[in-house]
Amino acid sequence: MLNQNGVFQISNDFFLDTKARQHKLAVETKSFLEFIKNIFWLRQFLVKEKIHVIHTHSRAAAKLAFWARCFLKVGMVSTIHGRQRPSFSKKLHNQYGDFMIAVSETLQSQLLTDFNYNPRRLQVIRNPISSTYFSFKKRVHTKNTLKIAIVGRTTGPKGTRTRLALDGMIDLISKSKVKADFFLVGGSLADL
Repeated sequence: MLNQNGVFQISNDFFLDTKARQHKLAVETKSFLEFIKNIFWLRQFLVKEKIHVIHTHSRAAAKLAFWARCFLKVGMVSTIHGRQRPSFSKKLHNQYGDFMIAVSETLQSQLLTDFNYNPRRLQVIRNPISSTYFSFKKRVHTKNTLKIAIVGRTTGPKGTRTRLALDGMIDLISKSKVKADFFLVGGSLADL
């Protein structure tokens, strides 16, 4: 969220240090009462801090921001990182705001086809891979060796899921006596 005083981050938890001012809020909650309470908290925050644009990165954040900004002059952009579950409410109204960023053409196609979202409000911007941390090398194809890329965050709850998936794959591959090369993109082994 951007205003004249800078950038704010609002999340359940924070896993990386940034210069943004951080506020903890249960963005992802299963409690309907807490969700309503959080809508009112976020709405007050938007007014108090004179927020002009909200940028969301999850379904839960988009839903919360959608309701909090009702009847306020606050723009909303959502980055869509994965396939969206079909639901009647998403077809009824676009809870992702004024503009959507899909990280792949496949996601863009799903949003246009399954939800009939306006193509003029949807842009593909792929997740970048930093050439500073990840160098591309020509690999020699090795017969009978699987090449497995794990692409994702290695911090917080998503990092825990990445570690569990990696542990499961390593266990499965070691039992099958197949050779495999693993490539981790988007984080560090030290975080796992």
